[in-house]
Order: sequence, then C-alpha cells, then structure tokens
Amino acid sequence: KDLHGDESFSQRFIREARIVANLTHQNIITVHDVGVYNEFHYIAMEYLPGETLDDKIKKKMNGRQILNITKQIAAALDFAHKKNIVHRDVKPDNILFREDGTAVLTDFGIARTTTSETKMTAAGTVIGTPHYMSPEQAQGLEIGPWSDIYSLGIVLFEMLNGKVPFDADST
Repeated sequence: KDLHGDESFSQRFIREARIVANLTHQNIITVHDVGVYNEFHYIAMEYLPGETLDDKIKKKMNGRQILNITKQIAAALDFAHKKNIVHRDVKPDNILFREDGTAVLTDFGIARTTTSETKMTAAGTVIGTPHYMSPEQAQGLEIGPWSDIYSLGIVLFEMLNGKVPFDADST
C-alpha cells in the first residue's frame, strides 16, 4: 500500500513512535528524535555497533550469560508493558549489546499501545517474525504482554538449544 500522503498513517506513526521514544530504560534502545522531513518519516535512535543476540547464539553461551540476557530483556518488556506498549517482534536480531555487555531491546517499529483506539495494523493482520510469534499473534487474534513473554520464551529456548523449537513452511 502506498502511504505517501496518507495523513492518518502519518499521525499514527508519529503518535506511536513518540510513545516508544518515552520508554527510558537501560535495556531499551534510546530514541533521540521522531519526526517527518520532506514527507519522510524517521526515528533517530542510539547507535549500537556490536553483536546481536543471534551472533552470540551462534558462538554458544554459558548458562549464566543466558540467564543474565533473559533477565535484562524481561525487565525491558516489563517496563514497556507497564507503559502499555507491546513490542510484537521479540527475536535475537532485535537484541543488541552495549560495549559493557548490557542487553538492549531494539526495533519497536511494529510496537503498539494496548490503550490506543486506533492501531497501526488492522484486526486479523499478522505482523512479526513467525518463528517467535505467539499462537494468537500468528492467527491475527488479540495480543498483549503475554505475546511478548511467549516470544521471549522462544528466544530463551534458542539460546539454550541453538535453534527455535518450531520450524515450518507456514505460520
């Protein structure tokens, strides 16, 4: 769908992005600015040049590292959920690390508020990464904080086993 000139999209994008920009937590990416320039929507955020969790999984991690990362991302999700934000795309590629080793949840691009009257996606629409989606998200049903917790469980499984628990040709 061409969103050029779609004023309702523009308003929703800015509103939702500003909500995410207000999530100030040590385990959530810092958003510096949100706006529109020459009809291009943008989000300027903290730059983290290091590894993704996916990179670390490929190298194997010990139990202490796995537990520490899981606790940090759970804390980030808890904070977001208390602010009525559901991430909707928790996966190893969206977990980065600061130079001191702190795990950081990134890419709130498809996040939404649980209190918003209007949503960025319509009911029945599936959005996210299939391997990490909760069953209700994969079916386009109502999601909430529980959906992110399910996704974190899949990430934990992958950290422990080196692969996701389910791999199929369809969601």
